[in-house]
Amino acid sequence: MNFRPIFRYLPYLLIITVFCVLRWMDFDGFHGQDSYEYLRLARNIQDQWLNGAKPTDAIYPPGFPVLGAAFGLVVGSVEWGLSLASLFFAFLCCWFFQRILDLLYPGKEWEKSFFTLFVLVLCPAFMKASQIPMSDMAALSCFMGLIWVCLSFDKNPRNGLLLLAALFTVLAISTRIATLVIIPFPIFFLAWKSIEKRKFFALIGGALLFGFLLFILFQFSTSFGKFNAGHPYSPDHWNFLHIFQKEFHSKEGNALYTLPNFIFVTAIFYHKAFQFWGVIYLIFTILSIRERPQIWKLLWLPIGVYLLFMAGLSVQNERYLLLVFPLSLILIFPGFARVFEIVKSTRYWIPVLLVHLASQLYLNFRSLRGPFHLSAFEKNLAMDLQPYRQRKIYSFSVDVSLKQRIPGIQIYNMWAERFTQIDPNALVLFNVPAFEKAWKNQNPMINWDRLNQHKLVPVKLWPNGWVLYEIN
Repeated sequence: MNFRPIFRYLPYLLIITVFCVLRWMDFDGFHGQDSYEYLRLARNIQDQWLNGAKPTDAIYPPGFPVLGAAFGLVVGSVEWGLSLASLFFAFLCCWFFQRILDLLYPGKEWEKSFFTLFVLVLCPAFMKASQIPMSDMAALSCFMGLIWVCLSFDKNPRNGLLLLAALFTVLAISTRIATLVIIPFPIFFLAWKSIEKRKFFALIGGALLFGFLLFILFQFSTSFGKFNAGHPYSPDHWNFLHIFQKEFHSKEGNALYTLPNFIFVTAIFYHKAFQFWGVIYLIFTILSIRERPQIWKLLWLPIGVYLLFMAGLSVQNERYLLLVFPLSLILIFPGFARVFEIVKSTRYWIPVLLVHLASQLYLNFRSLRGPFHLSAFEKNLAMDLQPYRQRKIYSFSVDVSLKQRIPGIQIYNMWAERFTQIDPNALVLFNVPAFEKAWKNQNPMINWDRLNQHKLVPVKLWPNGWVLYEIN
């Protein structure tokens, strides 16, 4: 019996198994701030469709909320719609990953199957993105789809591929603004190949479809109304000098990192959130670089430019690097295949495989543990605050989650502005140990000091440092 075709489906089975186990454990994926913001936007978009509501202001583009709202109409829940959208695009990304490997590296079927399962899917950053309702997996999948279109068009220039490229481009841009840094490379390649192969009408049709779909999508949100005021890629966060820095003070708080940004962005080759052995695969790949075709070398361009752009941010976040991680894996596959060949030729290859599997499963457990516990705390916090839902509350960090878990609750965000007047009838929900250093001289702590000019009486305490106060 040939097990290789079955083995190619194991990545999908693993992703859906983790998804089902987490949902069985009552983890809905929502935690922190970004996922709740997408939930707010998706609810607004669905409200526009069903009740004619007005578009809401948003920092993030509308692509992923639109997809979540659409999935939500099918399954009857916006929350499930967003989660299933991430799951669907994780499947799609795996499919593109496998097809791109097939196009670039004919043969080596077992190596490609092992590579997809043990290196891509068991990557903690990839697995976590597949389980959480945020835009990462959708943007990643669309970018990978665009790369697949480029390689397929180069081999067989079909007109439909240009229309598909327009769809992927619109979805990518409207899902993550950061894709604007890398999208031009495959688009220029397709335009060049279209002109070379005299596909003028298909090229024009793709461009018109792109403009039409982009216009339609951005009718659902006034996304750029606040772009310059706080978007991670806006001028007040991005600076060329950040490339060489490791300490930052911005509206996103105060942060001191271990490594400067230009080293941090190379984490896709060695960080535990991605792949421990990537540097080894990279070295073996470089040793065989003369054997690689020109298009393989061109694919390094978007990766290099994107990592350079990420190094200019005032924050280090492994999640931001995920967008080019699968493509970088594909390009160092020759090194993996060589290492796989060396290890397989020894009698220790099964123990090595089991150790690798055990370590990756452990890293995935640690990666998902944080979101799991944070989501559980936010649920419990929302239940505990139900008796106070009619009271106004000053808070920070958890305000986004509480607004989605307790409809109608009134919360003053301590980050958005500096308070000049204090409502004496309001409550204060704050975590001093968590914020006093990271937000020193920033709005949250400035507002906390302003509130402390009044007498604050603890009403309820939580074990992790959160306290609910009454203003007396």
